[in-house]
Amino acid sequence: MKNILARGGIEFLAVIMGISGSLWLDDNNTYKNDRKLEHEAYSRLYSALSEDVKLMDDALLENERGIYILDKMINSMNSLSNDTLALYIDQSQKYANMSPHISDYETLKNTGRLYKITDIDLLQRIVDLYDNRYSVIDHWSIEDKRAIFMQDEFFINNYAMAPSNEWTTLKNIKKDRLKLANDDTYRNYLIFIFKIKTTLKTEWNQLKDEIIILQKDIQSKIDQKES
Repeated sequence: MKNILARGGIEFLAVIMGISGSLWLDDNNTYKNDRKLEHEAYSRLYSALSEDVKLMDDALLENERGIYILDKMINSMNSLSNDTLALYIDQSQKYANMSPHISDYETLKNTGRLYKITDIDLLQRIVDLYDNRYSVIDHWSIEDKRAIFMQDEFFINNYAMAPSNEWTTLKNIKKDRLKLANDDTYRNYLIFIFKIKTTLKTEWNQLKDEIIILQKDIQSKIDQKES
């Protein structure tokens, strides 16, 4: 009888140990898989942010060109040649624009893979960047576009315009340049757009700095995994 009970106890312990071992293996496999997904999330986010920095640099460079042109139009219009003035009128109608790579973030978020990231502070910064801070891009792009459209409407209503290389310019630059140089309303539009573009420059550069800092922290996580 004792042998039967002892044997039963041993078999019971074997079953318990087997279940425990199986659960440990499952937990260990889950942990390894989660860390793999975490590493993939970091890699995808880093690549997407790298592309965004490049796009932002290009857009900021174009915006800087616009600031330069507006400064010349505001302060040195009379010294510009007819060809240069015509070109600057055309190019002053460009507005800043960029489309950040948010598809990777949205995919990671919607599939739950984003939440495999175990560094809660870093995760919160990633979410805040995409869900909140990236709105700075759209906001100032829209403001820039609105200001330029207001200027364009003024041009259409007050000057004869003709298609140019990219947008439009004065149809008769020789005839209308003196009128344009003495047009206080047009000058106010130039100053308004100049202020928008300089503020955009400041806000976008600040955002870019935040992205670069976040990138470095993400890269640190990637390096830890690969070391």
